[in-house]
Amino acid sequence: MGDLFTHAKIENLPIKFATSYKAMEGGTLRDVDRLSGDLAEAIARSSNNPFIFKNAELVFIDPGLDRISAVPVEDAFRAFHPDRIIAVNATGDPIFQTKEVTCSVDEVKLNIPEFTPGEELRGAGKNFDWLYKIGFDGMTESLSRIPRK
Repeated sequence: MGDLFTHAKIENLPIKFATSYKAMEGGTLRDVDRLSGDLAEAIARSSNNPFIFKNAELVFIDPGLDRISAVPVEDAFRAFHPDRIIAVNATGDPIFQTKEVTCSVDEVKLNIPEFTPGEELRGAGKNFDWLYKIGFDGMTESLSRIPRK
């Protein structure tokens, strides 16, 4: 993914971006908020979900695995205090948020079939182009329906 994103840094993006993930350290999960650093690394870590990717390593994982909603809108709001959240949902389940989330939330639903990944999470493997196209087409279509602010 580094090559796809031309080794972009989050802090240099033309649109403000943030993501989060959980990191396993000494048998304990800790929350990591990413507002800077390598974009591809941050995205890969935040989307590493063993319920979607059956061979996922559990060192850095999707931040939504330990709650009612697998899309962590509440966490994103508390951590980043944004005016707007674009929540990418690849789970098939609806997102959940309380009235405490006072910013606008736009949900992008991606229909990702279940499969067993190999090198795909590292930007290679026989299914990478197929997965990339599903994600790219889904994001493009969904984002085209979200009003620009």
